[in-house]
Amino acid sequence: MECRSVDLNAVCFTFAGTAGSRWKSLKKRSKRYVEGKLGRADWHDAGFDAAAALLSWEYFKMLSRGEQP
Repeated sequence: MECRSVDLNAVCFTFAGTAGSRWKSLKKRSKRYVEGKLGRADWHDAGFDAAAALLSWEYFKMLSRGEQP
């Protein structure tokens, strides 16, 4: 089975460009969305990082459908 990953920064740049907003602002909103679901981790934890990446992807999918996260 082949796994594929997505560079979330590339997704963030793409959405920021099409929405006419600054990518840092969009990335901060995505981070707040993730922290609202998971809390905040100040240490490196692979499980937290994986969950945060999945929730970031969920955030951008919602934006692509025109939904408000």
